Amino acid sequence: IIMSNIMTVMFKEDFEFDYEGNELDEESVFDPFGDDEGTHDVEPIFDPYDNRAFELKFKLMHYSPEVYRTLVVPAGYNLDTLHHIIQDVFEWDNMHLHEFIKNKQRYNLNPDSAYGDDYSNQVLLYEVFKRKGSKIKYMYDFGDSWLIEISVLKTHKNMEKPYPVCIDAYGTSPEEDSGGIMGYMDMIDEEELAENEYDIEGINRVLKDSYKNIFDEYKE
Repeated sequence: IIMSNIMTVMFKEDFEFDYEGNELDEESVFDPFGDDEGTHDVEPIFDPYDNRAFELKFKLMHYSPEVYRTLVVPAGYNLDTLHHIIQDVFEWDNMHLHEFIKNKQRYNLNPDSAYGDDYSNQVLLYEVFKRKGSKIKYMYDFGDSWLIEISVLKTHKNMEKPYPVCIDAYGTSPEEDSGGIMGYMDMIDEEELAENEYDIEGINRVLKDSYKNIFDEYKE
């Protein structure tokens, strides 16, 4: 579907429009170096010199028909950046809290977290994805409880592009604030559930414009 309301992750000084050419107001543009509300004032880390990339499958759990996205993502990104990528490709608006879960370890940027685990902007992807088949889970919106399983399909020794690329997708993402899986399924009919229209070309323009310069700040 055409993502008219997508919230893209962009550098404020470089990008002021979404891929359809619609002007974004300042509050709609995420600044990875700013102090956006709800996050710790902790400088994010990246590893711009790691040339690997992970081919990752993002599968929405406990949902039918199947919804997934497959992306190639630089291994030197941090988990917080991966969170914003997920928001982009699932057409969500980053309106709620989230966390990554691996075994009993939780990673988030919630200043009120009761867990006290690592900040997600301080953990690099290659620290949690060790090999093909490695998995972590991502929970978004603790009310609707959207759960995504992220698994490593393949490791690329030399990434072709220093930004994420969507290479496969299936299914339409559920809407924000729809009451979780049961609430969303009650909202729409079977024909809408069966739709499989996803603009891969469009989302790749968003991903390129949003992330292509993210390593530059960290190179000497």
